[in-house]
Amino acid sequence: FPLIKLVERYLKAGYVVNGVFNKTTSGTPQGGLLSPLLANIALTGLEDYLNISYKKRTQIRNGETKEFHETKGKYRVTRYADDFVIFARTREDIEKVPEILENYLSERGLVLAEDKTRITHISEGFDFLGFNFRQYKTNNGLKCLIKPSKDSIKNFKAKVSERVKWHHGDNVDKLIDSLNPLIIGTANYWKPTVAKKIFSDMDNYIWNKIYKFLRRLHPNKGWKWIKRKYFPEYDDGYHRGKWILTGPKEENHLIKMSWTKIKRHKMIIHNYSPYDKSKEDYFMNR
Repeated sequence: FPLIKLVERYLKAGYVVNGVFNKTTSGTPQGGLLSPLLANIALTGLEDYLNISYKKRTQIRNGETKEFHETKGKYRVTRYADDFVIFARTREDIEKVPEILENYLSERGLVLAEDKTRITHISEGFDFLGFNFRQYKTNNGLKCLIKPSKDSIKNFKAKVSERVKWHHGDNVDKLIDSLNPLIIGTANYWKPTVAKKIFSDMDNYIWNKIYKFLRRLHPNKGWKWIKRKYFPEYDDGYHRGKWILTGPKEENHLIKMSWTKIKRHKMIIHNYSPYDKSKEDYFMNR
């Protein structure tokens, strides 16, 4: 690996806590980028090891010739840093995977974490990267739906609640400035999935927190006074309503999660990489 010396320096760089320098004797920095990067490098070739290959094919659609890659082999893999999911059509094939991977992982100094590894059928579903993947019965037959996971929703609610508590006694503008990045960032992460109802549910959850915050902020004022002060008629040309929290600062309002439109993720072609100069136009157009 060409950057092995740089990696070694990074691992031995040490760390500072409360102004005191500590030597690094083992492990990687908690929350640092090196660990997922090294895992990503180490697991390169996992697909080859499972005999997964890709064959280029062409298909005429609406009069245009389109290229696509068909996946060959018993298995399919999706991975992100040191997290990965392996799929197979039969239980017999999937139960062979831990044994198949044992040598591959041990060569890299890795082992499967038993407490985080399980075999499940898609009808029971599984969580991966904050989403739940599960097959449902629909009017059009079986369909796999991806939704924000229960843990992901729980974590978002906890962060909202925590930020509202932080700002007890602060003005509304500070609360809005704190909540908006959280709402926008989470909505953008969730928007490629089946999340429309969840967006609405989260807006309701935030509304309840805001209501209690305002009551606490103005204990001697009636709700009509609070409504006139913080909920003027709102219309920005895209969204309209009477219940958009608005601060004294000009044009400062609380974003609703349901304003984010669902936008399905379009799969990247085969092994295209944004670091490949010849693919710059492709990624720019995405």
